[in-house]
Amino acid sequence: MIHYRGRPRSRGVEVLLLDDGGFAEVPGAVRDRVVQFAIRALDAAQGGSVTVRVLPAGRRNIATVLVRGTDGDRRTDIGRSGDVLVSE
Repeated sequence: MIHYRGRPRSRGVEVLLLDDGGFAEVPGAVRDRVVQFAIRALDAAQGGSVTVRVLPAGRRNIATVLVRGTDGDRRTDIGRSGDVLVSE
């Protein structure tokens, strides 16, 4: 369970969290990395939207974090081994 005490919605951020079950097959350190990326994205957002999706098991990536804001879009893909690819 993730305990996050930020208030992105009070800053006008639309938040969408999707869990398609992929965390079940990865080490805790990788799950923690995904959670930390999600928290940083939520903390930094001043508007727009943040979508965090844990992908289904068996995919090359374990999660994506998509940030849509007034300064553009940024997508972070996190692989099953914890590797990170950011696309802007």
